[in-house]
Amino acid sequence: MVTNIITSHRFSINHRKSHLQLTTCIAHLGALIDSEKGMVFLSPERQEDIRTLVCWVLSQQQVTFLTLSQLLGKFISCISIVPWARRHARQLQWYLLPAQKSGRSTSNSEVRLPPKVRASLEWWNSRAISKGCVFQDPSRIVVTSDANLVGWEAHLGAQVVQGLWSPVEAKNNINWLELRAVCLALRHFQDMVLHQHVLVLTDNTATKAHINREGGTHSLPLMAETDKLMSWAESHVLSLKAEHILADWLSRTQLDPSEWKLHPNLFQSIVDKFGLPVVDLFASKENAQLPRFISRFQSRGQSITMLCVVLGLRDCYMPFPLCHSSRG
Repeated sequence: MVTNIITSHRFSINHRKSHLQLTTCIAHLGALIDSEKGMVFLSPERQEDIRTLVCWVLSQQQVTFLTLSQLLGKFISCISIVPWARRHARQLQWYLLPAQKSGRSTSNSEVRLPPKVRASLEWWNSRAISKGCVFQDPSRIVVTSDANLVGWEAHLGAQVVQGLWSPVEAKNNINWLELRAVCLALRHFQDMVLHQHVLVLTDNTATKAHINREGGTHSLPLMAETDKLMSWAESHVLSLKAEHILADWLSRTQLDPSEWKLHPNLFQSIVDKFGLPVVDLFASKENAQLPRFISRFQSRGQSITMLCVVLGLRDCYMPFPLCHSSRG
């Protein structure tokens, strides 16, 4: 009936490209659109086409730049459908960059592929390229990270973690440090993000770009760090995405390992059982849980400088980091 109505209005039907039967899975431009699962997959024909060319390239001692460029084109066409495809195209992309810049990427000059590039092609022979992606962006667990030249911090919900850079790490630029902060944060929160879709909030645009693009082509150190992050992510989370935030608390704050406090809920449970303390020892205006607190530094409010007070307590021990802290 539908076809009769269409043709009666002088429209022509391309029967070869049309689906005249009801279906939940439609093939379109080399992709299978499954409305029942809400996912898109590479068509079997397209998967076979990629695997065939990969196998041929791996079987050759030398291949032309033209063939490698064609192979890279097939990889790039999959990045919106196959999870982690962009990451696994990066090695070949980096290898072809000099040829692209010199205008030789479509030449018939033959080259021998480095072992690292050959190894990266093996992934395209696996069943990984048969995995698809969902239509809509799924709900995600949010991890916020930040870094400066001294250290890094991250939080997931009420959970917070931070650390200082080693002398070797501190030699890297801020973009590298921000990427490393994301990697450290996700590893720390591994049990909470395992097999989940994850969203990273960062104030660093380079970090956002490298995560969303699963690498980059401008900085080899950033590419190497991103590859480590993506290698971990591919085996631990369902997907990884980044968004930019303007907050930059850590870049304006000096990390101090002695600045910490009990969770407010835990503190309240102690108060309920033992009563409200009179004074908060070894505190500061940032972490004091009582109006009256004793601080090692002068502070506004009802604080008392630790070095200027004599306590009538025998069992009062200053935390070790405070004993060796100084401020010029």
